[in-house]
Amino acid sequence: MMAVLAPTVIANNNQPEVSVAQLFGLDNPEGKDEVLRSHLLQAANMCDVFELFNHKISYLEAGSKTLVKYECQTLRALVANNALFDPAGKLADNKVGPKWPVTEEEDAREAIIFLKKFLTEKRSNLFKECCESRPKIKSRSRSLEKSRKKRRRRRRSSQSSSTSSQRRQHRVDEAKDIIDKSEFRFVGEEYFPKASLIKAVAKHKVSEKSSAYLSSTPIEDWIPSYIGADVPSKEQKKLVSSRRDQGTLGGHQVIEHVIAFWCSHGINGSIHPNSVVKFVFLINKLCADKSKGPSYALTYFKNLVAHIRKVIADSDSAIPRLDEFLVKLIMEPLTKTEVAQVGRAPPSGYAPRPHHRSSDTRGAGTYQFPPPPPTIPSPVRDHRRKSTSAPPVSPGLKTKSQEVCVFHHPAKSLKCVHGDACQYRHLDTNKSDMARLHKEATESFEGARRRNRDVKKGVKGDVESGGK
Repeated sequence: MMAVLAPTVIANNNQPEVSVAQLFGLDNPEGKDEVLRSHLLQAANMCDVFELFNHKISYLEAGSKTLVKYECQTLRALVANNALFDPAGKLADNKVGPKWPVTEEEDAREAIIFLKKFLTEKRSNLFKECCESRPKIKSRSRSLEKSRKKRRRRRRSSQSSSTSSQRRQHRVDEAKDIIDKSEFRFVGEEYFPKASLIKAVAKHKVSEKSSAYLSSTPIEDWIPSYIGADVPSKEQKKLVSSRRDQGTLGGHQVIEHVIAFWCSHGINGSIHPNSVVKFVFLINKLCADKSKGPSYALTYFKNLVAHIRKVIADSDSAIPRLDEFLVKLIMEPLTKTEVAQVGRAPPSGYAPRPHHRSSDTRGAGTYQFPPPPPTIPSPVRDHRRKSTSAPPVSPGLKTKSQEVCVFHHPAKSLKCVHGDACQYRHLDTNKSDMARLHKEATESFEGARRRNRDVKKGVKGDVESGGK
């Protein structure tokens, strides 16, 4: 093949373009360094960033002479010769090192190494394109039939995937349109769950002749749309599935799911936005309470939804709106939550604090949240309350309603953590008679604790001696 001579400068617009295959097909039968230099110039022209890496065209003259000296007379030989720049290569005198020493024509050496890497990459791409473009010939008719079936399945799968993507986008657009037409359009579509849940709730429009609709989908499935929205579809599905299947929800996750649930139910007109905001404040308060936490708030939500369903089922008249269930604590689900989480119900007679102002059924009025019911004291808050037994009755007090709270002692600036909600009597120990009764109750309580410790030690000692 004739040697194609390159121009002496790069970026000459009059120069005919040469393909990679033609470049590798150039020969240098006489082994002249001028011919090799023209080939190197052609390769440098093909590489648009040759001079960007501080390589000059003038370096190629010394480089071509050195290559011919080491028997590299073509570009093919340059790419194939691995020992030319290999620091671990073997030399003729049993020494180790590259044929082209590092100290010989350093600038030219770096320029040739750069072109060698460029040509090696081009040759690999050329081989890959050749393999991909060549049709695969099957010798057996059965193999050909299998390949045809695979192609048909791929076409059907591609068409199905495209159709599925279009349907999914159509559902998202419909859900967005439903949200934009509701009172909850100010919330933003990313805070709502997936489109199928929104459409299912939107079908049940509020009516004065029928009760409000409540979805039976578990709260764990009401995941806001922004979860995984910034990652590919497969990764988003993994994130959503992980959120749905995790054992417990954190405080912020409970609030996210509650917002998605009630906002979705509000788009059909059964709930006012103000009521949802008040309920979020309430759930946030329950999550923030160290003695309760997110699991308590989530249990209350589930019990509340069950309570609303029961009230709707037992009512003789329609209940089209649910605002009254969201703006305050409801006693029945609260009691069930206490029993499930704490192990006992609130004291008899406990009820949420009444309104100081009247509120309308649309949730626009003000409401003051009631104090939390008394729970089993946490050992972190008061290390003296490790015993779960109730304080004993003082000799001076005859009935259970007059049992004394030994943890309330104003004379020593000690206050019960439950305050007025405590089921035991708080004495003003600044008065002498009350101080005497409190002292008797405290002595009785401490004696009971000592006896309990002695009994436990005795049982432990009997078990150990029996084991021996």
